[in-house]
Amino acid sequence: MRLLSILLFTFCLSVSAEEIKTSQWKGFERHDFKFENRKAHVVVPKKAMEGKPWVWRAKQNPEKVNAIYAEAPVCDIKSWPGGKGKGVGAKAQWTQSQKVYEMDEAGLMAWKGNPIDDIALLAKAGVPLFFVTHKDDMIVPNAENTDVLVNKYREAGGEAQVHVHTGESKSKGHHFKIEKVDEAVEFILKNSKKEGNSRRAAKIARKRSHQFATLADRSQAYCRSAFGPQEREKLSAIRWQITILL
Repeated sequence: MRLLSILLFTFCLSVSAEEIKTSQWKGFERHDFKFENRKAHVVVPKKAMEGKPWVWRAKQNPEKVNAIYAEAPVCDIKSWPGGKGKGVGAKAQWTQSQKVYEMDEAGLMAWKGNPIDDIALLAKAGVPLFFVTHKDDMIVPNAENTDVLVNKYREAGGEAQVHVHTGESKSKGHHFKIEKVDEAVEFILKNSKKEGNSRRAAKIARKRSHQFATLADRSQAYCRSAFGPQEREKLSAIRWQITILL
């Protein structure tokens, strides 16, 4: 069964132990904390997947993916948190990355498990990409991340759209308001496949799109229209892939 789509949001956070509340959720360890004054939580698997492919699992399972949407994504660990290019990097997170991936700096520099590496299979599977970036991003520079990945993807025959924002931004260009959210919604709807429900769900989502202010709300509206309760529960479990560096 192919997934409706993957909304790929990658967050690399630094949270102190005092701010984390640990509990159990359906037999798994759950960590609750706050990020930018918002409640957040992460459920940890009992056993890490071999190779620890936290961010780019899609390229290992292209038959399960319809599309990928990403905002200012980290595509090369050397760029962030490594800071080995023109980006500002993050020294503390770079040190933590070495512990998490169980490699020294030389190992991470030579590592070939980045999103920019070995993506031909995903491209050949016909999985389209939709990336949103900002021209002034100094934390995750486009030239070291999105541009590299997209160029390789297109060379491998893959389809990729890049929307570079030029408006107001914060955090050295990494945080910015998403312009023309409708284009992202249309991309997801266009590439979502569910027999018997695609056209009906797309029609409903478009009709009601003006009622929703964010991409997340619109995507959830589509899921409610196209899927039953059990299917939605399964989708919610794989909707986000989050990397937390503690």
